[in-house]
Amino acid sequence: MHQSSETSSEVKICIHRGSNQIGGSCVEIECEGKRIIIDMGTPLDADEETQSLVPDIKGLKEGDSSILGLIVSHPHKDHYGLIKFASPEIPVYIGEKAYKIIETTSIFVPNAAVEIPNKHFYEDKKPFVIGSTSKGEIKITPFLVDHSAFDSYALLIEIAEKKILYSGDFRCHGRKGILSKILPKNKLLKNLDLVLLEGSSFGRLDKDLQFPKEDELENTFAEEFRKTKGLALVHCSSQNIDRITSIYHACKKSGRKLVVDLYQASVLRTCYNMSRPLFPEAVLYVPNKQRGTVVKKNLFDMMHEYSKPRIYIEEIVKSPEKYTILFREIHIADFEKFSELFENSRFFYSMWNGYWKEDSNYYKKAREFVEKYNLEKIDIHTSGHASIADLKKYVEMLNSPKIVPIHTFYPQSYSEIFKNVEIHQDGEWFTV
Repeated sequence: MHQSSETSSEVKICIHRGSNQIGGSCVEIECEGKRIIIDMGTPLDADEETQSLVPDIKGLKEGDSSILGLIVSHPHKDHYGLIKFASPEIPVYIGEKAYKIIETTSIFVPNAAVEIPNKHFYEDKKPFVIGSTSKGEIKITPFLVDHSAFDSYALLIEIAEKKILYSGDFRCHGRKGILSKILPKNKLLKNLDLVLLEGSSFGRLDKDLQFPKEDELENTFAEEFRKTKGLALVHCSSQNIDRITSIYHACKKSGRKLVVDLYQASVLRTCYNMSRPLFPEAVLYVPNKQRGTVVKKNLFDMMHEYSKPRIYIEEIVKSPEKYTILFREIHIADFEKFSELFENSRFFYSMWNGYWKEDSNYYKKAREFVEKYNLEKIDIHTSGHASIADLKKYVEMLNSPKIVPIHTFYPQSYSEIFKNVEIHQDGEWFTV
């Protein structure tokens, strides 16, 4: 473990997790004994969240005044999931909508529950001071970026006259792709000393290829929905608002109604600040398991607010060809009472294919469901991460500062694309 020096004005960084893997990100920055933690996520290969997964950071669990704050870049569990084990005394800085998504998830997905009692909300391009050193204020500036998680940010850390950019997870081919494309042009990012750059696409995509754009997916969904003679079931992340928006517009183009559950409706309401809970032409279906959650957690006011328009499974069974449902495991028990629902139905998978192959109970149930009813499975997806070509353009616009790989399985591949690459291992401290 690094022993901080109260007298040194050097800025030091330790990637506690993420130097050679995707997920579980956690970075510590230290100067003159003052420390900042960026992200504290659950590894993607973890079966459950346990104390043993928590990075070895002094004072993290019991509290330590030298930790000025824990900054969450976006609301994906691989970036925030282990915060539950941090001392509630440590201030947590997060986007307001990102926090509300986590709060909503905690209500409906018990094993994902994370409480953040000492929270502080930051805003796009609004710098905030988190502490100071002998050389001045420690300042953080968040920059909203395009990613498959809503309210995602890159973070500029200015400390002891050093400028560090934490890219966070981002892409350039989503509905807000322009945000990521113009970010490197921001005058605040001139003369950077170091970039902690995500590289999820290395090993997944050829360096000269691009991922499909979200609007291309929208058209593909619309075309496939028109070909579907029965119910269209779409398995995607309830928090991937870009994808749900694409599916919604595809439904409109193909003459279908989008069916969402109470959790998804709550997330949509949070993200879009809508005066009504749903898209104008979407309908609410509350699975039996979710009705149990309503009773157990006294969510009757929420149920009442979202009850118009509401649909029941008997209506879907009468005319399945009119509907597209955002499918989750909680629907299975309800659907299996009406086997006729699956005549001419098709199953659309819109997530990373690696999840589908996992042994986790959640995806196993979905696979068994598809196999049991012999549903045709159609993969329609695009990545939540920047292509290698877009990463190259991004770094070139930043004028090729020192690049440190993070959030990647292939740190050694960075040198094939970028200049000034510096590879560090998990747990290794290095100086900016």
